[in-house]
Amino acid sequence: MQLKDYEIERAKVPLPGKKGEHFEVRGLCADDLTFLITLHHGPITKALAQYQQARGDVMTKKNLTGFVLTLAQDFPDLVAEVISAASDSLDDATRKVARRLPITTQIVALNEILKLTMQEVDGIKNLLAEMRARVEELAQSDGKKS
Repeated sequence: MQLKDYEIERAKVPLPGKKGEHFEVRGLCADDLTFLITLHHGPITKALAQYQQARGDVMTKKNLTGFVLTLAQDFPDLVAEVISAASDSLDDATRKVARRLPITTQIVALNEILKLTMQEVDGIKNLLAEMRARVEELAQSDGKKS
């Protein structure tokens, strides 16, 4: 198979109150991470710090859903942006709907996005390493502009 023939895996997220209706999300790619970090550098830095503090609980107790809930409560704009990016709809109307989805739907969407993003072993470590590298690159380029 050629790469161009590969279809990116997606997951269905049920829409509340719409029996049988859903929207689809995919895992995040490097372009998404660059985009998200550029727009949400501060919240991502804080979210990474929160993850570092809660890492043991998240990894050993499999408490990823609890961590995602904390992110959804603390960083609603970032959550809406992640859901929009993973649904390939980076427009204001989609962001607005994503931000107003019930928290349970947001958590389901984020869990699916995380699963698809980190399908490989040690995926969360690889994702966090990639995010940290991009955050540091952005901080260095901002420092050079000053």
